Amino acid sequence: MAEGVVEIEGEDDVEPLNKTANPRLPSAADVEEHNRTHIPYRSWCKWCVEGRGRGGQHSASPGSSVPIVGADYFFMTSGGVKKREELEYELDAAGEEQLMAARTQGSIVKCIVVRCLQSKNIFAHCVPCKGVDEEGYVADLVVKDILWLGHSELIVKGDNEPALQALIQRSLEVLRINPGVEKVSDEQSPAYDSQANGGVEVGVMLIRGLFRTLRLGLEASIGKRIPVDHAIIPWLLEHTALLLSVRSRLPSGLTPWATIRGRPFGQKLIGFGEAVLWKLPTKGPASQPEGNMGARWSEGVFVGYSRSSNTFIVMTEDGKKAVRSINRYPEQTRWNAEAISKIKATPWSERETADPQVRFQEPVADRQGVEVAAQGALKRFRINAADLQAHGYTDGCPQCSHIQRYGRGRAGGIHNDLCRERLLKAIGDTVLGRQRLDD
Repeated sequence: MAEGVVEIEGEDDVEPLNKTANPRLPSAADVEEHNRTHIPYRSWCKWCVEGRGRGGQHSASPGSSVPIVGADYFFMTSGGVKKREELEYELDAAGEEQLMAARTQGSIVKCIVVRCLQSKNIFAHCVPCKGVDEEGYVADLVVKDILWLGHSELIVKGDNEPALQALIQRSLEVLRINPGVEKVSDEQSPAYDSQANGGVEVGVMLIRGLFRTLRLGLEASIGKRIPVDHAIIPWLLEHTALLLSVRSRLPSGLTPWATIRGRPFGQKLIGFGEAVLWKLPTKGPASQPEGNMGARWSEGVFVGYSRSSNTFIVMTEDGKKAVRSINRYPEQTRWNAEAISKIKATPWSERETADPQVRFQEPVADRQGVEVAAQGALKRFRINAADLQAHGYTDGCPQCSHIQRYGRGRAGGIHNDLCRERLLKAIGDTVLGRQRLDD
């Protein structure tokens, strides 16, 4: 090696980069000929680009090694499933106010779709509000869908709508403290470019077509029209997404369901909205409602399957039932419009409101007692880091999440009412805690 020359190992081993096209200007005669009609399109022509250019082409790529899960909102109207830009309301404050009024009247229902771009599994739900609700119901739906996929590492992707981004950030907070998720991050689409989230756009398109078909078929079977604000519509939407996951076949030869679960969908497929007989449980208080000599089966309406357990979802006058066995009626008596009209329960009304979840972490040596109450709220009981380490962090409390992540309370932040109520009760159960409360 020559003196003064430094050899760099692996200098020739570099990642190839995608390069943009380099248009070359043709001859003056060709330019003059093209300028007469500007047909065909030429990338070297300024007027062609400004007038008809479509931007960079999204060429095929190997894809991400980390699974991407996309989410987006859409709306359900009397005319079918639509995206926000397809509605007649303007994308401004006045349009949002009109849209909210239409949702209040029940003529428009807001929904969310979640789609795994790797396995092609798709989920869809009617949601009661935009963004994050106080009880965290919508965020819990998204988290439950993502955890069902079983990815230990993933990217959650959405467009730049503020409500959707708030929902994604809340979902990420919950996912990051789940022991089954090792790494999760978010990714946003470029502003005003819906095609950049094309995988989810395809999901909405698939939902749109199959949902319309199933709804029209059900209306023809019962001889009645079903409005979009009827309680059975949210169940039909979730059932539509499930059918797309269990019936679509991928190039690998597997369905999206089998790709994730490792086996085909095992439940017996029957028509949505059918009147069925369902078997009462063999044990428990609901096993013999009429005594040991009463009927062992009861009537209901089939509205879907449970993804987490091998059960059917049946609606009765008492609400939702998750049952193991059902029996179909003969075709002549299979459809009962009156039974469907009596359905009042929705996934929102049938939600399970659990107690606040508590999580613990090992104490860190360099984290001392930190006052996390708001600076101006001196009259409120002070919650210290020692209290949180002793009684746990409340899942869903933004201050608890901030302390766990950064080791200190957010300046000006406070614990929410649910967290404060839980901690005060837990502190009051100890002798020292009661003394502090009395002081």
